[in-house]
Amino acid sequence: MNITDPGGRSDPERPVAYIRFDGWLGHVENAFNLVAAFAILSLMLLAVVQVVGRLAFNMPVPGFIDITEQAMAIFAFAGVAYCQRVGGHIRMEIVLGTLRGRTLYICELLGVILIAFTVALLIWGGPGTISTAPGRSATAPWTSACPPGRPSWLCRLPSAFSCSALSCRLTAMPA
Repeated sequence: MNITDPGGRSDPERPVAYIRFDGWLGHVENAFNLVAAFAILSLMLLAVVQVVGRLAFNMPVPGFIDITEQAMAIFAFAGVAYCQRVGGHIRMEIVLGTLRGRTLYICELLGVILIAFTVALLIWGGPGTISTAPGRSATAPWTSACPPGRPSWLCRLPSAFSCSALSCRLTAMPA
């Protein structure tokens, strides 16, 4: 397997630990992307059930909007590390495409640092919003973006894991 290296090194000269970590991280990102794909598919099927149930039987799916909001958080965050790895449209290619040389590298570095800082804040805040104050439940009315009676961790915990995968990807990006 011939892996291209930005430094121009051949396979035997590349660090083995980096190659193994990058391969392992690729498998994790693929798994998160698969979870995102299943979330999208299940949301589409639920939308079909919602439309058919509302029109044919006058029985909509209870809490459809709330379920949709939580599922959107799952597939929005779960696919972002994979998209960063394959060079998808996460970054501003219009601006970076016009730059060359040292200016390009400095702008890339600043962009990665800004993204890493933002992702670190999302990771730090994710589990903190899941935990509850003593004597309060995880479905308390003061928790945001969750309807009463539904656990808030359904959309918050997967986003923290996905942001962790993105943080590892940003760390492992070749210089």
